[in-house]
Amino acid sequence: MKKLKARGIPLILIIVFIVVAGAGCGNGNSSQSDKQSNNTAQNSTTPSTRTIVDGTGKNVTIPYKVERVAAGGALNQVVLLVGGADKLVATAENVQIGFFPKVYPRIKKIPAAYTGKSGPGTLDMEIVLKTNPQVVFGGTTGSAEQEKLKKSNIAFLGLKLNTPEDIKSTVSMVGKVLGKDGEEKAQKFNEYYDGNLKYVEDKTESAEKVKVFAATGSPKGQITTIAGNDINSSYIEAAGGTNIVAEKFPGDKSNSQSASVDNEILNLNSAD
Repeated sequence: MKKLKARGIPLILIIVFIVVAGAGCGNGNSSQSDKQSNNTAQNSTTPSTRTIVDGTGKNVTIPYKVERVAAGGALNQVVLLVGGADKLVATAENVQIGFFPKVYPRIKKIPAAYTGKSGPGTLDMEIVLKTNPQVVFGGTTGSAEQEKLKKSNIAFLGLKLNTPEDIKSTVSMVGKVLGKDGEEKAQKFNEYYDGNLKYVEDKTESAEKVKVFAATGSPKGQITTIAGNDINSSYIEAAGGTNIVAEKFPGDKSNSQSASVDNEILNLNSAD
């Protein structure tokens, strides 16, 4: 009996060892399989693209992660505002002069895809394609240029900047394109913007409305009035004024109209 017992102990140990070793191998294979499954699931749940609604209400497909952008006119300021200026690979000529370079000196070294020292500028397709942005922010690009961008897999986001709501919507859109940090900065700006507008509106709420004639342009070009669908008209209203051009003229007029209107304040803006 003792011999059988002595022989039985190693046999039991061997059996236990085999079972444990087998279980260990099984767990190893299972662990490796789980890791592979997790990696596969992670890769499958990370999309390569996403959809953004631009300023014109159009759904536009853009890369999931945007690292290279081009911007025309005031959209350069918006990109800078939400912390994405280092992603600019193409800019506008009219922001490479004046105050902008003092705030962000690198802007002068970025190729100017939008040419022209005043207004929104004209898109130079050759420069855009050469700088290869993933997304272009611009409001005046024609349908032919937009089609060329589409064929080159460059997303074009149109915009509207006529009212305070348009401004906030555009800032939010740019923030979303540039990522989570951009979204947070956009939200903070919009709250700040709303606060400033409310402060001014509260101050002028009970004041008598002042008639304002507003015009803009360049000393070297035509001076035009600011129509009712211009953001400056919204600011005049918020400040307690009335843009008389918005009431009398449906579109832009030359400065010759200033002599025929009854205004109390003359507001002139120069692009130079």
